[in-house]
Amino acid sequence: MRWYPILALSLLTCLLVGCIRSVRDTSVVSVESGPVVVEIWASTNCAEWGKPVSLRASVRNDGAHTLVVELKDRPVFDLNLNILPTRADKPIIMRHWSDGKALTPDLTRLELKAGQVRTLEMEWVVDAPSGYYAASAKARFIYSPERVALPINPSVMIYIAPNCPGGI
Repeated sequence: MRWYPILALSLLTCLLVGCIRSVRDTSVVSVESGPVVVEIWASTNCAEWGKPVSLRASVRNDGAHTLVVELKDRPVFDLNLNILPTRADKPIIMRHWSDGKALTPDLTRLELKAGQVRTLEMEWVVDAPSGYYAASAKARFIYSPERVALPINPSVMIYIAPNCPGGI
């Protein structure tokens, strides 16, 4: 009986400050020009239906030389959002920052001088139909035409209420 108030206060604290927060993930890859840092960030890890979630992906050349990557048939750098179903018989809903954009050199070629950063931003208004519990946001960077199947893609999970850890 004496622990009920402590438990209630702990859950409330977690809900207000600890459990609903922005999230980020970072990956580093070494290429000929030196290290490249790829990061994904989301404004929250727990989203409510109809509310916006801000997403940001960045790639930074931490090397000493200019990095140039050029592809023919896909973006070098993209921000992907995969909305995940609760059951295996439902499809994953996929959205990309590059959706609807022509494959121009702005998308298929990336040149970063030493210390330079490229950033993509996207807003997702949570519109997942019933039966979807979360979204995986990924920054997808193809660092070499020879490694198209092995991109660097740090990711973060964004749960959709009421499926959030700690509840909402």
